[in-house]
Amino acid sequence: LVESIFGENTYLYHKKWRATFLFSGETHYCNSPHVYKFDCVLGVEETHDRFVKCPLYLLFLQTNPSLLEELKTMDKHTPSPLPPLSASVIITAPHGEARLRFMDRLEKHMPLFYGGKHKNNVGGPVAGHFNSPAMNEFYRRAKFAITMENSDRPYYVTEKLINGFRSSVVPIYWGTSRVSEFFNPKRFLHLKPGATEEDITEMIERMKSMTDEEYLRMIREPIMVRSMDDVIDEIAESVKKRLTLLTFQVVYVSSD
Repeated sequence: LVESIFGENTYLYHKKWRATFLFSGETHYCNSPHVYKFDCVLGVEETHDRFVKCPLYLLFLQTNPSLLEELKTMDKHTPSPLPPLSASVIITAPHGEARLRFMDRLEKHMPLFYGGKHKNNVGGPVAGHFNSPAMNEFYRRAKFAITMENSDRPYYVTEKLINGFRSSVVPIYWGTSRVSEFFNPKRFLHLKPGATEEDITEMIERMKSMTDEEYLRMIREPIMVRSMDDVIDEIAESVKKRLTLLTFQVVYVSSD
């Protein structure tokens, strides 16, 4: 059984399974009463016991293969002219206390374009979805894109940061420090969990004082520090170890 729980419905108890796998790239599953009944849980936690780290961004890129090739060449893209000193963000609902606190402070120092349903100030929500060209065009109107997560777990890394990279701007990220295991920390600004008011002030001042030369140097940095294949191979090895511990035999059946 391989499934992902977004509510309370599950096939976990439908029959006796040879092995059961749960995947969720979101943090809500951590509170599900069913989690510890699965043999292997792929998601946002450290690899230990039945848990295997598997950040959501991986599936985002795996299901959008053209984006992966796009990311490999983004360091060759230079916006001309450079966007004005401003920031953009797309938020549907006001979740994430750290993100909201940062934006409330930021909008006192530079224009902040809200393109989602939350505090929209651009004449209506940006068309499309989390993978739409319209989103990237919206982000390009400003120097910075607010691509913060709404919660902090060790491997909670979603598509948000990737969409900032795709737009050839500097993403402002809040979330796990483990993000630097996958993405070049020189390519984005990272407000880390536990940030104080002083940390927020320093981040805003850095944004305000960034020269064109610094900005160009940052967006020309390579984006990824590990290949997708390398990350996926590591996950696969962790899953195999878990199955071995459970004395399950993995059988590969090739289709003719």
